[in-house]
Amino acid sequence: PGERQQWLAQAAARGGEAQRVVFAGYLPEDELRGLMAGARGVVFPSLYEGFGLPLIEAMALGVPVACGNATALPEVAGGAALLFDARLPGEIAAAIRKLDEDAALRARLVAAGLARAVEFSDAGRMAREYLELFRSVAAARG
Repeated sequence: PGERQQWLAQAAARGGEAQRVVFAGYLPEDELRGLMAGARGVVFPSLYEGFGLPLIEAMALGVPVACGNATALPEVAGGAALLFDARLPGEIAAAIRKLDEDAALRARLVAAGLARAVEFSDAGRMAREYLELFRSVAAARG
């Protein structure tokens, strides 16, 4: 809640979309998962992400993703999301349109997203990769 949300609500009203845009606020995990699972797509226009967990959560639920092309998001998406410049509303709108209108694109993103989510679900693999990274840094330092 705040000025940005008010501005967005007003923009939705001006565009005739006030009835279709919901500012849900905080949702318990099961409600958020249910909302996400029923979505046509998840659009994540973040400019400041250290990781981007909502991408993997959506992918694991079989929901296609469109996200910003900055920070860690392209790496997390790993080719399983439609990327856009989150600073350009026209690109965000185009991504939303593509997710809504292009069934073949949605199917491709769902398949790629499910595979990508599996890569993040293997804690043993992640631990092995960290161990290898630590070993390579230690070896480089002598």
